[in-house]
Amino acid sequence: MMCLFRPSLGRVDSFCRGGLCGRGAVLGIVLIGIWVAAAVPAAARTAVLTTKDGSTYEGELVAQTSTVIVLNVGGIDASFSQDDVASLTIRESPEEIYHKKRAALADDDLDGRYELAKLMYEEDALSLARRELVSLQREFPDVARVGELLNVVEAKLKLEQTRSDHRQDRSRAGGTDRSEDRPGRQGPSDEHPYLTADQINLIRVYEVDLDTKPRVTVSSRAINQLFERYGDRDAVPRGRRERSEFKRLPGYEQLDMFFRVQARDLYDQIIIRTEPEPLSQYRRSVNSQYVARFFAPTFGQGAIDGLLLFNGRPDDEAEAYTNFYFLTTFRYEGNSLIDRDDPEMSLLLQWGLDREAAKFPAPDVAGWRPQFRSTQDADFRRYVEWIGSLFDGEPDYGITYPPQRGN
Repeated sequence: MMCLFRPSLGRVDSFCRGGLCGRGAVLGIVLIGIWVAAAVPAAARTAVLTTKDGSTYEGELVAQTSTVIVLNVGGIDASFSQDDVASLTIRESPEEIYHKKRAALADDDLDGRYELAKLMYEEDALSLARRELVSLQREFPDVARVGELLNVVEAKLKLEQTRSDHRQDRSRAGGTDRSEDRPGRQGPSDEHPYLTADQINLIRVYEVDLDTKPRVTVSSRAINQLFERYGDRDAVPRGRRERSEFKRLPGYEQLDMFFRVQARDLYDQIIIRTEPEPLSQYRRSVNSQYVARFFAPTFGQGAIDGLLLFNGRPDDEAEAYTNFYFLTTFRYEGNSLIDRDDPEMSLLLQWGLDREAAKFPAPDVAGWRPQFRSTQDADFRRYVEWIGSLFDGEPDYGITYPPQRGN
């Protein structure tokens, strides 16, 4: 099958980059809902609210409307009338701080990137600290302090997971100490782990939008192998001068060539340093607000045979990407959980509608209840727009799950 390309880089090749030709996708505009009537869940953000009588409260911003603000303070949702509120300050999340500071740092700025990783560790944003340190260790393997801090971060992550597993064990055993338990929580296990950092990066390779000119690193080895294995393709540079010029191109332009010749065997040597916006939107909003709170505990923990979803650490990058992988690849009775060709028909959304309003009603599972008032619900429309921003077609990431040891 022939794949057609437009002159500009980016999304038109769809999954031609994976050997499957699609009709292309126009990057959807993610709509930000305007909350004016009913309380609508807000993104998980830390906020400080001061009332007109001088009292101050800090917690997670749960919802904000024209009449009320809801904060989760110490695990309890507290409502405040807008008439009683003097000020509301939303603090930058560690993730926002990380991405802002990382964008200002050069890839070869060892000291700056190390200090950023250290800051994330101090802010208890361990997955972000680990992400930066793993990258640093790959690029600066002889710098001892990087490996030392990475060991500390991974030890703390392991300790937190052990504590979480113990709490779940006590809950299943009917123990009395359940003050820290949250119902319906499921984290990784030896049998069902999270995707590895390399697998997460591979998903980014397939989902990257080259029109945004992302920061991409293509290894010299991958470029040389491109010349060796695909040098007979018309698009691949052949002469010494042309190949030297190709090596000086920005990484995203080099990656476009890999997509054109569908060099899937070399994708694992390409690093996407700018997270594709649809994946970032998924992590910030879809996974943390909808998948972790409703879809995973309702359908993904044994209710639907074969569907594995986690909600032990909703803000964790590895957990979010692992859920995205399963939502993308799992099919139920021939239908996709994420239908890129017809987003409204995605079971991910259909199963959140009242059964009488859904074209594909939710299966009869315990604890189910509708999450959207209708297909015009602000959240429903927002998630439809998000699915529309993904590439068309059924992706094949070439990922083996569970990951083999050493991956």
